[in-house]
Amino acid sequence: MLTRTTAWYEARIVFGIASLLPLLILPGYMLIGCIVWASRQAVPPLQEITTVFEVVLTLVGGLACAHLMTIEREEGFDEIRRTYGEPSWRVPVLRALEAAVFLAISGLLTALLFYFAYGAYDFNQVVLPAYAPALYLAGLSLLVNNISGSYWIAAGVIVGYWYGDWITQGAYTQVVFLFNHSSPLDNLDPALNRALLIGGALVFFTLNAVYSAWRRRGYVGR
Repeated sequence: MLTRTTAWYEARIVFGIASLLPLLILPGYMLIGCIVWASRQAVPPLQEITTVFEVVLTLVGGLACAHLMTIEREEGFDEIRRTYGEPSWRVPVLRALEAAVFLAISGLLTALLFYFAYGAYDFNQVVLPAYAPALYLAGLSLLVNNISGSYWIAAGVIVGYWYGDWITQGAYTQVVFLFNHSSPLDNLDPALNRALLIGGALVFFTLNAVYSAWRRRGYVGR
């Protein structure tokens, strides 16, 4: 059971600069965009906003999670926490839930900003599809960070994957192309693409929990 003390501890260590800065990328980008469009006395096309949500929120998902599995190691608290009488899956599950909270905050805050600036729009078409690739990279980020023990390695892998997939337009990733909603591939069902991305995220979250349990039993060191 998640106690109030544990919840406070998680909130205090997780919502730090390393997470808050990536979370502000999408709202900040949207705010600047609104200012630019206002100066032109024009309204941005929804396709452009859809692309912004999918491309930027996906990057945010990866970067905001690139340190979450090594917080205790960085603070020298890891060996002590491993002696706690808590299930080995608790930390990775909590960090996965925190990743989902990060994405919800960043995406919904930006969605509200766009709504107040330009009025009602189709949330299901513009915003919601961006969460599938964002969760996918969030899960990958947690796993790489846990295995490597390094924020920089995890962030580098995420940026490389994100940039490479965007530049090649899914030439190598195909059915798990991150940006298929805004830049759809021929003969790729959007529903299948999103399902596979969410499934991939769940696989990464599960592997992260398995690795954490393996590590906690002492099979690997710091």
